[in-house]
Amino acid sequence: MRPAAISVSTRSTFTFDHDAFGRRPRELIEQARTQIAQAIGATPASIVWTSGATESDNLALSGVAKFHGDRGKRLRCLQSRYG
Repeated sequence: MRPAAISVSTRSTFTFDHDAFGRRPRELIEQARTQIAQAIGATPASIVWTSGATESDNLALSGVAKFHGDRGKRLRCLQSRYG
């Protein structure tokens, strides 16, 4: 994370867009979204930030289920372990 984002994100009043302390991190996040999208040939709107692996996995599985929705209403998953 860039120093400008770190210094602002450690403040207890950190919020996006509501004050000067939130605008700069928001700009940095949107800049990163655009850079990543360009690097992989995607649109910035298709880049989604998540808080962790479980949320990312669930989002990916939801996308797969919606894409293959014409094949039925069940999604078969295997149990896995972290580690």
